[in-house]
Amino acid sequence: MRSKVFIIGMGVEGKESLSKKSLELVQSASLLIGGERHLDEFPEFKGERFVLKANLKEMVELIKKELGEVVVLASGDPGLFGIADYLIRNLGSNAVEIIPNVSAMQWAFAKAKVSWSDARIVSSHGRGMDTVLEAAREADRIGIFTSNGDEPSEIAKLLIDNGLKDFTAYICEDLGMETEKVSEMPIPEVIG
Repeated sequence: MRSKVFIIGMGVEGKESLSKKSLELVQSASLLIGGERHLDEFPEFKGERFVLKANLKEMVELIKKELGEVVVLASGDPGLFGIADYLIRNLGSNAVEIIPNVSAMQWAFAKAKVSWSDARIVSSHGRGMDTVLEAAREADRIGIFTSNGDEPSEIAKLLIDNGLKDFTAYICEDLGMETEKVSEMPIPEVIG
C-alpha cells in the first residue's frame, strides 16, 4: 500500500455534515469505501466503489493493492466503536488519517438534553451484553450503541433481572432523519 487511507466520519446529516476538506478528499479518491447509505450520498463519484458489509478482510486486501488515495466513509466518529480501530490494527497507524464527525452517541445525548461527561459508553452490537451489565454496575449514566429495535427491551430485562431498575432510558431512533424520535421512560417501561 502506497497511499494514505482517510477514514471520514459522516454525521447524522450525511454529506451535509462533511467539511470542505472531507468533500475534497472524497472527490480526489480513487477508491471510495462505505456502507450503501454512505456511498449513495455520492452518486457523482466516478472512481471505484466498495460496499462495506461483513467483508472487512476483503476490504483490507483491496486497500493494500490500491495505489491511489482511499477514502473510507464511516458513521460519526470512526474511533468510537467504529472502523478506525480495525483499519489501524490491519494497516498500521501511519497508513491512516481519521477525520471524525459528530457521533450518534453525541447526537443522542444532546437530543436527550443529558450531559455525558461522566457517562460510560459501550456497545451491545456484536459484543454481547456482558459489557452493558458491567457498565450499568459501575456508572450512573451509560450510553449504549445497539443494532436493532429489540435490543432496548433485552437490555432493560437484563438490567432488571440483575437488580438495576433505577435507570431512566432514553431511546433514540432514526437520529438526524425526519423520523427522529427520542423517548424517555423508566427502565421497567422499556420492556413494554
